[in-house]
Parts: sequence; C-alpha cells; structure tokens
Amino acid sequence: MPGGERRAPYLCGQLYATLEALSVIGTGGAGMARPEEVRRAMQPPRTVLLRHLRAVGEHLHLAVRRSPAHAEAAAEVFAAIPGFVPAGGLPAGNLGVAEAAEFTAGYEAQRSVYEEKHGPLMRRAGRAP
Repeated sequence: MPGGERRAPYLCGQLYATLEALSVIGTGGAGMARPEEVRRAMQPPRTVLLRHLRAVGEHLHLAVRRSPAHAEAAAEVFAAIPGFVPAGGLPAGNLGVAEAAEFTAGYEAQRSVYEEKHGPLMRRAGRAP
C-alpha cells in the first residue's frame, strides 16, 4: 500500500480475518475459513461482514467459557475490530477484480498474524497450520 494507506477492500479483508479468528477461538469451527465463504464475503462485503459482526458477542462468550487462554486471545482479537472498519463504512457493492485481490491480501496478511500469535488456538480442521 503506498504510504502505508490501507484502502477499504484491504481493511475489509483484515476485518474478515479478525472475525474469523474470533469465531475459531470461540467455537473451534472452521466455517468462515472455507474458500467459498471467504469469496462470498466480497459480494458485497457490507452484508456479510455485518452478519458476522452481530455474532461477536456470542463468540466472546464461548471463548471465555473454553479457557483463560481462549478468553485472553479473544479479548485481543476483539479489540482489533474497530481498526479494520473503513472510515467510509463497509462497501455496499460487490468488489471488482482489483478490489477482490486487495481484500484477499488483507485477509491473508491478518490471518497470518493471528495464526502466528495464537498458534494452537487457531488450529482448525481442513487448514494447514
């Protein structure tokens, strides 16, 4: 990103990865990580991301019930959410090819951060560590 500026599609990818991490930490489920679900999050991002944002409270609650380590990781991931919401709001329309590539880059970059930082808490079925 030129000058460190992150555009809305990149931020949305980071937000999706953050919501996915919170879901995995809370539920242990891998549903959001399926490639078709990641692609679906781009068409349009506002609809999908708002739906996942509504589940945040449940995922936090479940993480706290799982273990102190899960609770701590979930709290950290939760605190990152506002930093990934674009200032202009979530895009309402479908992403074009270039924007989808930005979304994917943001998703993969942020997902890697969580995988590295939270290791075993982020292991999920069907994904390589």
